[in-house]
Amino acid sequence: RKLKNYNKYVNDFRKKYVPDKYNQISLVDELMNEDIDHYISISNRSDGKSFNYIQFFIKFAIDYGVKFMLISRNYTVRDSYQELMQRVLDKSAAFDNQQFGFINSQYYRALIYQKKRIAIITDLNSATNLKYLSNFLADYPIIIYDEFLAIEGDYLTDEWTRLETIYSSVDRNEDIPFIRFPKLFYLGNAVNFSSPILSELKLFNIIENHEINTIHQ
Repeated sequence: RKLKNYNKYVNDFRKKYVPDKYNQISLVDELMNEDIDHYISISNRSDGKSFNYIQFFIKFAIDYGVKFMLISRNYTVRDSYQELMQRVLDKSAAFDNQQFGFINSQYYRALIYQKKRIAIITDLNSATNLKYLSNFLADYPIIIYDEFLAIEGDYLTDEWTRLETIYSSVDRNEDIPFIRFPKLFYLGNAVNFSSPILSELKLFNIIENHEINTIHQ
């Protein structure tokens, strides 16, 4: 019954808030699938995947109480990600943007809804320091790594280790509502497939030969 209600929630969200010509956030259909930890979406830059996935997870955090974190590669991009999130709040018909605000911390930015934190923006460079905030991070079990594919020289050599450090700081709850355990969503444009994450997940050859506009587990 819970899955049926969730599927209706996702379908209703698409009909109301995701125009047909934009990314239809297919990965959220499998959010409650206990066989999946990592979700990867690679598509062209103009299909609205970042907007629509962030839009969905803000709404999901409000309606279901499951919070999320948006991760960038470097701390210098935090301003851009806050602007992206603000743009979602301004343009989406799902929200009254006057009910939201942001607060800054040394290692993250927090999105506030009706005086409660529902999402944070942080970065891989802060991974070591974030592990000391594990009790706090445990409340944000959905991790979105936007722009995880980059030009060759922009990848961090220890990118996987930093992400793993953040994930291990989150993975403290044994039974998170609806999703049971933390989930990682990777959003990227097809710049190249040299990401250390694809290497660690042994997905390089699979994705390189993956048929466009298809989804596989």
